[in-house]
Amino acid sequence: MLLLYLVFFVIPQIYFFRLAFYRPGLYGEVTGPVGFDTFAGVLGSEFYRSAIGQTILLCSLVTVFALLLAYPVAYLIVRFKRLGGFLFTVTAATMFSSTVAMILGWRVLLSRDGPVNTLLVGSGLIDSP
Repeated sequence: MLLLYLVFFVIPQIYFFRLAFYRPGLYGEVTGPVGFDTFAGVLGSEFYRSAIGQTILLCSLVTVFALLLAYPVAYLIVRFKRLGGFLFTVTAATMFSSTVAMILGWRVLLSRDGPVNTLLVGSGLIDSP
């Protein structure tokens, strides 16, 4: 697991951090001497400073509201058995909702009468689904 983490997360992050010290060429290649030009360009731009500030503000607000909501719910789950079971079920069910919606969407698209099979049969690529 640690090897996968290193290969697919740590090493790419180090590579991209290293690239930030170089200047991009006309076609995206890395050129020029090592320097802080990229950082100076980002921090010197009002657009980027505003975007970074808004991102930090939004992250802070989301963190505060998540904590204000999560701690009382966690307390209720632990403290009250019957209500806690219901709250835990509702909380866990919301984590699976996007997966369920995605599976239902794929079932519609790939069904025998779905748009993918209709298109394939209509185009003559396959004879029957």
